[in-house]
Amino acid sequence: MQKNLALVFLLFCLALTESFAQSANVPLWGDYYHLLDRYEIKSGKMHDGYFSSFKPTLRHSAAGFVDSVSNVGVFESSSDKFNEKYLRQDNWEFFTDSLEAAPQSKKPILKYFYRTPSDAFHVQEDGIDLHVSPVFQFDVGHDANSPSTPFINTRGIVVRGRIDEKLGFYTYLTENQAVFPAYTQRWVDRWHVVPNEGFWKRFGEAGTDYITANGYLTFSPTKHIHLQAGHDKLFVGNGMRSMFLSDFSNNYFFLRFNAKIWKFNYTNVIARLKADVFYYNDGLLGTKEFPNKNLVMHQLNWQVTKNFNVGLFEAVMFSPEDSLRTGSFDPNYLNPFIFYRGLEQQLGSPDNVLVGFDAKWNFARHFSAYGQFLLDELSLTNLKNKTGWWSNKYAYQLGLKWVDVGNVSNLDLQLEHNYARPYTYAHQSSYTSFTHYRQPLANPLGANFKEWVAVLRYQPIGKLQLTARAMLASQGEDTLASNWGRNPLLPYATFEQEFGNFTGQGVATKINLVGLQASYQLLHNLFIDARFIYRKEQQESVSLRNNDQFFGFGIRLNTDTKHHYF
Repeated sequence: MQKNLALVFLLFCLALTESFAQSANVPLWGDYYHLLDRYEIKSGKMHDGYFSSFKPTLRHSAAGFVDSVSNVGVFESSSDKFNEKYLRQDNWEFFTDSLEAAPQSKKPILKYFYRTPSDAFHVQEDGIDLHVSPVFQFDVGHDANSPSTPFINTRGIVVRGRIDEKLGFYTYLTENQAVFPAYTQRWVDRWHVVPNEGFWKRFGEAGTDYITANGYLTFSPTKHIHLQAGHDKLFVGNGMRSMFLSDFSNNYFFLRFNAKIWKFNYTNVIARLKADVFYYNDGLLGTKEFPNKNLVMHQLNWQVTKNFNVGLFEAVMFSPEDSLRTGSFDPNYLNPFIFYRGLEQQLGSPDNVLVGFDAKWNFARHFSAYGQFLLDELSLTNLKNKTGWWSNKYAYQLGLKWVDVGNVSNLDLQLEHNYARPYTYAHQSSYTSFTHYRQPLANPLGANFKEWVAVLRYQPIGKLQLTARAMLASQGEDTLASNWGRNPLLPYATFEQEFGNFTGQGVATKINLVGLQASYQLLHNLFIDARFIYRKEQQESVSLRNNDQFFGFGIRLNTDTKHHYF
C-alpha cells in the first residue's frame, strides 16, 4: 500500500505542467511556533493562508505570514526586531526572487560555505533551489540516579529545496548516541522504545544508539491545493500537548492533502503506522517487519471571524493484519470527502473512530484561548446518570496564551489543562489502538489522567531565551495483572469493572516536573543551552518514589532539544 500510494503521488505530480508555491515545512520546534503564535496574537487578527492548528506549516506560508504582520507594529522591541530578522533569514528564499537580494554573511567560509547565515551551502540557479546544512548536538549533564553520565551526541545533515518551481523536497538524517537521564531511561525500559524515536539498540553498558530519518516530497497543482508524501510527524492543535495528534511518537509514512480556500482549511491524511515492535533487552529486533496498521484522518478548520476559528477532526485506525479484518487496505477510506464514522458503521464497525472539535480565540492583542474536545465513545444515558460506565471515553484540553505579560516586552506565559478518561484511545487490540511504535499518538501520558502544564518564556535580548516549565499530573496506573485504562496498547475488553470507573482509578500516581533552560543563539540556529530539570513521581500504594534532578549543558546546530520534557 505504501509503495503504491507513493507511486500514484509521483505520477500525479509529473503529469501536471504547472505548480505553485513549492516549499518544505517549518520544523516542529516548539520555540519556532511560539514566535509565529506570538506575532499572530499581537497583530490582533488571524491571517489568510496561515492556519496554526495543523502543523507543520509550510515555509512559504510562514514567510507570507511574517510579511503580513510586519506592517502592523508587532515587531516593536529590540528582541522582536531580532526575531523578525531571524524568521526572514531562516526562510529567505521566499522573501526575494534574486540571489543578490538574499541575506549575506559577513565572512563566508572559503567563499562557498555560509554565504547566507542560515545555510552552510546553497544553490539557486538552473531550475534548482538547494539548501544544505549540518545538524549537530552535544549535551552532557549530571543525574545522581543515572548509572552513567547522561549525554546526547547527534551528527547529521538537513537538505531542502525545489526543482523547477514544481517539486519541493526535504530530508533530515542524524546518527545518535545517548545516555538518557534516569526518568527517560525508565520510560525506555518500560515501553522498550525511545521517546520520539524509532529503531534503537544498546550502546555500551547504559547507552542507546538510534538513527533519525525523515523526508518528503511536496507539490501544489493549484494555488490553493498542496500535496505531500513522505516520512515525518504531524501535529493537530494549538497547545503544548495535543489530544488529537501530537509529535511525541516516531516518524511514519503519510500522504497529506491540504486545501486552503477562502476562510476554510481542509487537511486529509493517510498514514501507515506500526501496531507493535519486537524487542529484547538490548534493543529492537531487526529480523522481520513490524506489524502494520493504517490511519486516515481529516480536519476542517473555519476562520469564523478575524480572530476566532473552529475545527472539526475525525480519525480512523484500522489494520488488514488484525484478526477482525481480511484483505488489504480498505479503499473506502481513500475517499477524503466522507464522514468516516458513518462509513465505518457500514463496514460493520471493526475499526477505531475518533471525532473531535477544537477552537481558538485571539483577543485584546495579548491573549489566545484555545481548546480541544475528543470523543472516542459515549453513552449520554450513562453520562447523565453518572454510572461511571467504562466506555464513556473522551478527552479535552483547555489553554491560554498571554504575550507581553503585565506589559513586559517578550515575557510570554502559556497555561494548559489536559484530561483523558480511562480507556480513551484504546480499542480491541494494538492494531486499532491510537498508538504508533508502542507510543501514544496524542498525549504522552496515554489515558486516565489529569494534567496541568505551564511554560514561561522571557527574551530580555534577542539572542537569549529564558524558559521555565512546570507540569503537574495525576494518573491512575495499571499493574501487571490489571487494566485500569492508562495504557492504550491494552485491549479495552480487559477492563476491570463495567461501572464505577473514574479518572485516576488504579494505582494513584502523581508526577511533578519543573524545568529551567537558558538558550543563547551564537549564530543562526547555533545555540548554547543550560538546563535544570527536577522530576518527582510517586505511587503511595506501592511505596514508589522517584526523585530525579538533572543538570545539563550543551550546544546544538539546526535541531531542537529532545527527550527532556514529556
